[in-house]
Amino acid sequence: MKSKEQAENTDIFSPLLQKYSIADSDILFRARCDMKNAEEYTKALLLLCKSEIVYIDEGGQLRRTRLCDIQKIYTESFVSSGRIIVQTIDGESCFAFFGAEYAKEIDRFVAAADGYISSKNEKLPKDVRYADSAEANVGRKKLFLRVLSYVPKYKASLAAMIAIIVFSTIINIVTPYISGTVLYDQVLTKGGKYYGKIWGVAAFLVSISALTVFLGIVQGRIGADMSGRVIYDIKTEIFSAMQNLGMSFFSSKKTGNLLNRVNSDALDIQYFLNDGLPNFIINALTIASIGLVLFIKNPILSVTVLIPVPVMALIIKKASRNFKKLKWHTWRRSSAMNSIINDTL
Repeated sequence: MKSKEQAENTDIFSPLLQKYSIADSDILFRARCDMKNAEEYTKALLLLCKSEIVYIDEGGQLRRTRLCDIQKIYTESFVSSGRIIVQTIDGESCFAFFGAEYAKEIDRFVAAADGYISSKNEKLPKDVRYADSAEANVGRKKLFLRVLSYVPKYKASLAAMIAIIVFSTIINIVTPYISGTVLYDQVLTKGGKYYGKIWGVAAFLVSISALTVFLGIVQGRIGADMSGRVIYDIKTEIFSAMQNLGMSFFSSKKTGNLLNRVNSDALDIQYFLNDGLPNFIINALTIASIGLVLFIKNPILSVTVLIPVPVMALIIKKASRNFKKLKWHTWRRSSAMNSIINDTL
């Protein structure tokens, strides 16, 4: 049996739903809302439909956002009210406001929308999954290139890192050959070119290992210094830009979100420049070189070795989706914690 308030809402919104061609069969979840904006109260309804989320109030004001455009949806809570934030490729925007009385109902609505969007995204074609995947890829590429644009300023450090990376790759390729082919065929086999000189070869291998460790330390120090300077430049530019923003920007953002974007996201970039990028280049060059040598010596064996690669790529691709979700949940919890700490202190 419907409550009196639900019956009143049905009477109020049924004509509006018909007016805007929203069929009951398309509605998956609905929630009540009591605010038109940050200051005005009204009766409103939030709808999770098969292809969009809808806000509609008793005055006929309508807001719609397609599910395929939504990357993230979440709530921000204040002392006596809150709001629903929707993030798309174009950025974050406030979708609806609500009073504390309806917080639990809104949380259920957002959870339902988030779950449905996640399950729907898994079934959507790749080119529709985030509205325009080309635009999303361009955004990521622009961000990546913009971060790299800070690096050429430190040409000496960059040149030293590249030289060490190339030299380390050569060592990684040569060492297996010496410890394998040379050791067994030339040192331990009678008649070999270096037969009996096992101590010399062992000393050489130990020296190579020590040199590899030393180069790793030097590369790490250079990378840490360069990435630290790059992050300093990025943070300086961010803080300078934030000083020119109006008070409306800061009043509409959580303190924790701002701190996370400046500190946590900057640290992620630093880790990428210091560890991720150099290791990726070294591993990519090593695999490509070893694969080339293996293909020249034994093409059939090289093709056999590459058989598991597609399976591994598929596993990594599926696992990366879970990692992204975990990363997002971690980021949100960190933002909430930072907000509590800063608001308390």
